[in-house]
Amino acid sequence: FANYCMATERNIILPVDGSDNSARAVDWYVKNAYRKTDKIYLYYVAEPPTLTSVTLVQPLQVPFEDWQKSIESARNHVKELEKKYIAQLYEHGISANVEFLEETTKEVGHAIVAKVAELNVSMAVMGSRGLGKLRRTFLGSIS
Repeated sequence: FANYCMATERNIILPVDGSDNSARAVDWYVKNAYRKTDKIYLYYVAEPPTLTSVTLVQPLQVPFEDWQKSIESARNHVKELEKKYIAQLYEHGISANVEFLEETTKEVGHAIVAKVAELNVSMAVMGSRGLGKLRRTFLGSIS
């Protein structure tokens, strides 16, 4: 039975956001729960960028250039996060069975819960947003 439990592939989701708490959660998983048979999903959920509808420079035109810059910046941010977390796992000797997933939605918590169900996840490991107790009390926390 013990050999069966160790050999069973698990789907693990690590929701990440670029914060120190997120990096610590990945480290915690690697040091305390990682198995070589795990399929690891690094999952980044972004809120959509705020796009202005007018600018003061050209108030009668839609600011397509500003939108393009904002969207390109968001894409670059996601690429950097993917590199960061793949490298973090690689530093621990983990390079197989790792996939980086991303999604954009205003409902971050719901997206994480839906992805857990979709992937039939065995374990989700995530850090908190890094808010202090007072701010977390008033603002709440997804984790």
